[in-house]
Amino acid sequence: MYLNIEKRAQNGKAYLNSLRRVGDIPAVVYSKEENFPVRVSGVEFGQFLREHRKGTLSTVIFHLKDGAGFEVKAVVKGVHYHPTTYQLMHLDFQILEEGKSLVLNVPIFCDNVVDCVGIKQGGFLRQVVRMVKVVCKPEHIPTSFSLDVKEMRIRQSKSLSDIKLPEGVDFAKKVDTVVVTIAKR
Repeated sequence: MYLNIEKRAQNGKAYLNSLRRVGDIPAVVYSKEENFPVRVSGVEFGQFLREHRKGTLSTVIFHLKDGAGFEVKAVVKGVHYHPTTYQLMHLDFQILEEGKSLVLNVPIFCDNVVDCVGIKQGGFLRQVVRMVKVVCKPEHIPTSFSLDVKEMRIRQSKSLSDIKLPEGVDFAKKVDTVVVTIAKR
């Protein structure tokens, strides 16, 4: 996903609020050498959010570029919302370095919930873990993980060990952590 950015020289509260009033989003791009403040088009980022699957923002690789020829690959490391209006207030991007491992959150989705045996028996699905931290290199970033719950019965559960990991990806948590269970009503 390509995203246009504009480096900003000012950082004061009044300036940041004026950016938000015109619909833009203040952001910071973090790297090992230097951190720099940027401005992201709120319209462009909002369009991306509407077209993208909810919950997978942390695994999208953005190609950040400005008009001066600067271009880097980065992932979103932080999103800050207004506490009452939920307006997007600030973004944090982390530059990806080739060959360097990073830790990021990857969403877990449950498949075949409607056809689940335990739910048909009167139980309900309780997803305990919705995101899991993984360690991987930029070229191995998974978009999401899926767990098939179709054959699960009441009082059965699935853990992280039931997720098939792609090559080059490891969990940052213990694999015996319960992800989903079918509970009795």
